[in-house]
This record gives sequence, structure tokens and C-alpha cells, in this order.
Amino acid sequence: MDPLDEIAVWQELEDETGLSAENEKMRKNAEIINRHFATVHTQFRDLEKASLGTITGYIDSIEDCLGAIWTDGDIFPYYPQKRMENTFRVISKAFGSRIEREFKESDVWQASFSDVRLKLNECLRICTKWRESMTHLTKISWKQKMDHQWQGPAHVDHYLENIITRMNEIFELRSQHDELLRLLSAEE
Repeated sequence: MDPLDEIAVWQELEDETGLSAENEKMRKNAEIINRHFATVHTQFRDLEKASLGTITGYIDSIEDCLGAIWTDGDIFPYYPQKRMENTFRVISKAFGSRIEREFKESDVWQASFSDVRLKLNECLRICTKWRESMTHLTKISWKQKMDHQWQGPAHVDHYLENIITRMNEIFELRSQHDELLRLLSAEE
């Protein structure tokens, strides 16, 4: 599942007709949710071909979109916390998939260290900014006095944390490798 699948669920629900009164309320909620998701639909659609620097810029819009969905008083019942946790996971996996593809296209171990370092830094910037956005929303913004508060600790995406850890490991290994190449002769 990717972010476009999540958006499609709400679009399909909005398009349903001839519903009971209860389901009609859910359809109206889907209509509101779709208006919010419309602000980031293009970004998710273009994620695979967007440059890494562009993706970093997407995160503010995504955070604003999810914040609007969570706090919109016209959505009732409120957007469920479990659903938002799933939305966070889906977005994290989309970013992770894009980052993995970036490194599959170039050989991290044979490419020049300066190229690898630039790419790793940009990918780490994406991951840490997304992590900070999730933390800001679930630890600060949605914990403040409002009708719909985030329950429990801030959301932590373990998949995203693993990607960050792995990129740091690769950076450390490549740094050591580069240093050894400078210190040793070709024969050594």
C-alpha cells in the first residue's frame, strides 16, 4: 500500500451513492478528507521521479495536510488514531522505497565518496524531516487542548528509524573506506 492507495480509499468512499444515513455521514467525511488530500496528491504521484531535494520540500505540505485532517471539526467521527498511524507508516514506506531505489541506481560501495555523501545527506534529510514532522504532530500539536487529542506517546515509525540507522552505518563505513584509501598506497 502506498499513499495514493490511502487517498483512493477515501475517493471511492466519497463516490458511493444511495447510502444509509450513517454511511452518508461517512461519505461526507470522505469528501472533506479528500479536499485535504488533494493538496498533496500530485506530490505523492510524482514521488518516484522527483529529485531528493524536491521530496524534502514535500514534507511541509504533507504535515499541513495531515494536521488539517486531524483537526478538522467537520470530520466526525474524528479521523481515527489507528488510521493516522497507518497513514504515517504508508508515507514512511513510500519515502523508504524512493530512497532504496536511489541507492539501487548507483553503487554505494564503488561510487565516489563525495557523490555518496551528498546522496546520503539528502536522504537523511528527508528521513529526519519526516520523523520530526510526525513527532511534532503527535507529541506537540495534537497533544494540546483540543477535542481530538493524540493518545499515548509520540508516533515512532520503526521502519523509518531502521533506514536512518542503515544510512548512518553506510556513511560511517564509506568514510572509513575513503580515509583508508588516502592513507594507504595502492599495494597496501
